[in-house]
Amino acid sequence: MSTPHVLRDTLAIARRDDIRVAQLPVWYDIDELADLARLQAELRSDPAAAPATAVALSSLEATLAEFLP
Repeated sequence: MSTPHVLRDTLAIARRDDIRVAQLPVWYDIDELADLARLQAELRSDPAAAPATAVALSSLEATLAEFLP
């Protein structure tokens, strides 16, 4: 799981090593099954929010059904 300092530390290392970084809009982490269930529900109603992820979750739906409520 992330800590409050991961982003700051990662950006500092990238600057130090002259690595170009692009930041995406903030979204939530998927760390637990409940997080995955939330994402799956959101993408069912709006697959355009993360199209590749929606396709991947759709292809795994039968497997995920064994673990998600």
